Amino acid sequence: YQGGKKKIWDITNRQLEEQKLFNESGYLTFRFIVNCNGQSGKYITEQADLDFQRKEFNIETVNHLYEIVRLMDEWIPAIVNGKKVDAYFYLTFKLKDGKLIEILP
Repeated sequence: YQGGKKKIWDITNRQLEEQKLFNESGYLTFRFIVNCNGQSGKYITEQADLDFQRKEFNIETVNHLYEIVRLMDEWIPAIVNGKKVDAYFYLTFKLKDGKLIEILP
């Protein structure tokens, strides 16, 4: 991402409404494609508790974090053999007791 992880944290912190995290704990991952033009799309979510067991987050929490990720528009396309290509990217939000404590990777 243009500006790296710090910029992702900045965007997230500006947009985050903690009341929409509903005291959730676990890992909420958004996997998506960034095309050769740096545009993101085809989002897939994966959800797990802090022990990596499958769980379902509150839909409002999922939608809120999805909207934050969707607003990120400075993706840098992957380059293979000197050519820009479509590639999968992911962001994982680690929540504990309704607080965002980490963004992975």
